[in-house]
Amino acid sequence: MEEEGKEQAGRVARAAEQAAPPPRLKFGSVTFRIRKEAVLHGHQDWVTSVRWLSSKHEDGKYSGDRINGSKEDAGPCLVTTSMDRSILIWKPDQRGGGLWMNVEAMGEAGESRGVGFFTAIPSEDGRTICANGYTGAIHIWKRAPSGKGQERWTPVPGITGHFDGVVDMCWGRTGECPWILTVSADQTARIFARLASGEFKEVARPQVHGHNLQCVACVKREGCPLVYVSGAEEKVLRVFGETKAFRGTIRNLCHANVIDDGGIDSAALGASVPALGLSNKAVFQGEEMTSEISAEGYPDGPDFATLFQPTVLEHPPLEEQLQQNTLWPELQKLYGHGNDLFCLAASHRGDILASACRAQSQMTAAIWLWDTKQWKAIGELKSHNLTVTQLAFSPDDKYLLSVSRDRSFSVFVRKDGDATTRYELLDKVKGHSRIIWTGSWGPNSHMFATGSRDQSVKVWRLLEGGRGVAESPSCILPSFEHAVTALAWAPLEDRNLLAVGLENGDIELWDIQTISETWSSQKVWGASEAEAHCAAVKRLCWEATEGKLLLASCSLDHAVSIFEV
Repeated sequence: MEEEGKEQAGRVARAAEQAAPPPRLKFGSVTFRIRKEAVLHGHQDWVTSVRWLSSKHEDGKYSGDRINGSKEDAGPCLVTTSMDRSILIWKPDQRGGGLWMNVEAMGEAGESRGVGFFTAIPSEDGRTICANGYTGAIHIWKRAPSGKGQERWTPVPGITGHFDGVVDMCWGRTGECPWILTVSADQTARIFARLASGEFKEVARPQVHGHNLQCVACVKREGCPLVYVSGAEEKVLRVFGETKAFRGTIRNLCHANVIDDGGIDSAALGASVPALGLSNKAVFQGEEMTSEISAEGYPDGPDFATLFQPTVLEHPPLEEQLQQNTLWPELQKLYGHGNDLFCLAASHRGDILASACRAQSQMTAAIWLWDTKQWKAIGELKSHNLTVTQLAFSPDDKYLLSVSRDRSFSVFVRKDGDATTRYELLDKVKGHSRIIWTGSWGPNSHMFATGSRDQSVKVWRLLEGGRGVAESPSCILPSFEHAVTALAWAPLEDRNLLAVGLENGDIELWDIQTISETWSSQKVWGASEAEAHCAAVKRLCWEATEGKLLLASCSLDHAVSIFEV
């Protein structure tokens, strides 16, 4: 019967060739005839790449891959990727007949935000596969022993990071471990922490949003868990709270001393996103996470069905874990602004949050102040006529600096009352001839710097007795070749060290000295071509840790850089 079947298949193939001759390729005197051998059916969406998977031996020759590590299984293999978030390995059936079998499947599990893989590249020895997808991460699988002489493909942590411009960031700290929180136009917020090995890795993705994120600020009040506030291309501020799972992950990966204090006992284990929702819903210890429908249906309604599972990680997370299992719960929404949010700043003691939105008039350019204890608005500061581009509290929280597209900056002074805290306008100065993009306070809270599109950095000081700002700048740095887009004053008491970020991606450090009312400036360091960004630097932030200073920078080139000073 088997011989008859093969003979019949041969007759059908010959008849098909006579009806539709197969295409031919001719190279010199050699002619190749091409015919279809098989149709591989397994993906559920567009197939984006096809590659041969082969092994390179010690003698430099290649052979077909051995899927399970046995010589009997050697043969040609194909690796295909698809927009259905899967990677398949195909192998021809040893019995012949043109049948190809799907022998291995890899990809992203769960309802992740990714929309598939673009390509997959096997290594020369055929034991590693690297793939990239929509979320910008490099996924890696390695073939490792799985017992009984067999091998299986195992995912390992790959390279992660933003895949669109990084627009804002701030430092946070869990126990003794500092980490950097970044937000991007790729609609995600990501946390990078220094692991026990000394390198920085992405350890959490607390927010995956539906709008491009624009600004962020960490808020830490004494005796309370850390929270952060983010603003996007919408009119709502969103407040997110630190989770127990995140603290456990920091403890495991960073070997940090993390003390559960400040009400963390009542904090959520993690968070999940409802099937038809945008807000991260808190998941508490002991809650069962399942996507199956019980006899009574969904306990919280079908919109809250989820596949997410908050997890305390023992190893650097995989991409699918970052997308699904490291979310933070959304605690509050703050309404009040009339346009899309643009910038945020939190006081150092964590009691006041300042925010501003895009504006074309004085009314919409008002700065809103929020009480972080009750999360309610406590005042509006009206001074500018166009969008406020950056806000900064002085180190002692006595002053609030705002810079604007209207080419002016304003300084507000804090007034503590019996029941409320408010800020009042102290002075407003038109300090530059073009848009002022950035401002930063010096460590003594009595001087600050502003940077502008007019390619200048000016240092200003407050008059004695808090009577206002000096009429002219105390120091003007030499003119730069590009617009100044970011400034950050180092937290040093014995030295005035100012970091400057430029529109072309360069980063420089300037030492500003004062001797008997005489001011001078000197460039002490500049990022090399390999270290600098290749697009505008959006933010610079300092953090002191273990007797050293860390300078973080983020840019529209999708990158976050951390320098040790």
